[in-house]
Order: sequence, then structure tokens, then C-alpha cells
Amino acid sequence: MKRPTKKVASKTMKEIKVLTIEFVNDESGKSRERTEEVKNLIVQMLELAHKRGRPTKEEKEVADAA
Repeated sequence: MKRPTKKVASKTMKEIKVLTIEFVNDESGKSRERTEEVKNLIVQMLELAHKRGRPTKEEKEVADAA
């Protein structure tokens, strides 16, 4: 007799969510620099959020993180 099988979702395929961020430019001289810093921090957070496998023993510290 054959054992019933249950459907298992793929472990490698991820659900991709679309994220839209609007940046507001103000009149200060550092608006462009701050926008670039925020973009870089968001990219770093997204890259670190989807890590798979065993956790590393060393901690990675992000400079100027909020």
C-alpha cells in the first residue's frame, strides 16, 4: 500500500514582494546625501534579512545605523 504524500512548498523559491519608497527632497543642502545614505541602509537591511544556513558567530555592525 502506498503512503499518502502531502504537498510541500519549495524551500528555495521565495515570495517576492514589491516595495515602493518615495523620497521627499527638502531645501537643505544635504538632502541628496541623506537620500543616498538611506538607500544604502535599506539595501543592507534587505540583504541581511534573507540569510539562510547556520548563523555566524561574528556580528556585523553597520556604521551610522539608526
